[in-house]
Amino acid sequence: AVVGFDDIALAELVSPALTTVHVDRHQLGKMASELLLQRMDDPTDDMSPLQLATTLVIRDSCGATLTV
Repeated sequence: AVVGFDDIALAELVSPALTTVHVDRHQLGKMASELLLQRMDDPTDDMSPLQLATTLVIRDSCGATLTV
């Protein structure tokens, strides 16, 4: 299986269509800017782990077939 990470538009146009992990880029940018502002406000503050929701987009490159 071949899997990408970012779900670019080209991923579904190639053959076989690339299975990928979708990330909400808007949410990622928002989290990054908030973290930057916090760091600028207090550079000595401990960093906390952040989590960003992702979605697996299954396409042909994983070799699986979807059954419902």
